[in-house]
Amino acid sequence: MTPPSTTSAVVIVTGASRGIGLAIVHALLQHNARVIATARTPLSTNSAETSSTTEPSSSPSLAELVKTYPDALRYVAVDVTDERAAGMIVGEAISAFGRLDALVHNAGILDPLARIVDAPITDWVRCFDINLFSCVRLLQEAIPHLRTAASSSSLSGTSSRFILISSGAAVRPTSGWSAYSAAKSASNMLVASVAVEEPLLTSIAIRPGVVDTAMQARIRSEDAKEAMGEEGRQRFVGLFERGELLKPETPGSAVARLALSAPRELNGLFVNWDDERLPK
Repeated sequence: MTPPSTTSAVVIVTGASRGIGLAIVHALLQHNARVIATARTPLSTNSAETSSTTEPSSSPSLAELVKTYPDALRYVAVDVTDERAAGMIVGEAISAFGRLDALVHNAGILDPLARIVDAPITDWVRCFDINLFSCVRLLQEAIPHLRTAASSSSLSGTSSRFILISSGAAVRPTSGWSAYSAAKSASNMLVASVAVEEPLLTSIAIRPGVVDTAMQARIRSEDAKEAMGEEGRQRFVGLFERGELLKPETPGSAVARLALSAPRELNGLFVNWDDERLPK
């Protein structure tokens, strides 16, 4: 993978303790970026506690990355739905590194994994709080700093970046995923709206594919059968058993490259992780 031209950029990554988020952080650090990583739980020194059991054992934990990159990585343990979280996260970026070049919103949940008639509205609210509204709060805090970074860049035509981890569920309904699908569809429109309102930002929603994460393990569980139906659940069981799930590092690397050098032509779009227009 050829390093992007933009080095030492400052990037916020939410949902960074495992899965795709952890892979994004690792890839960014390998490209000499400075990273503010955030998730709900305090760091653990036990790698098994900070990584999904479905992920490759070679993947470092976030705690290991903090030790390896003490000058380039800061961790903020906070629930993104906390009204104070956005200010804390963006404030840490400015305090630690003096600027902010990109925001990657990866934090998200599938639950409620239930049919519409069975899911309490409070579960829908939490789903939207994590997948969508927490991102709106972060944007409100981050956009002034992203504008400043773009305006002060020495590279002609350089913009700051807002990358949102979306899902195929945003455009393809699945039984039992209604809240998640609706939140991701709304998130895609948020990205498109930022593209219209903020000319100094390049905003992209990315579909990461079907990835070997804890969310996929949840989808394959027996508990998912009632909401998804056995046929729907077996589709994902089959992907796992045939070894067709992507490793988190695969889309994670693609997202990291976007966070550092997103092509302007993709502004406002919803694209696949392997789109030929993404930086290589």
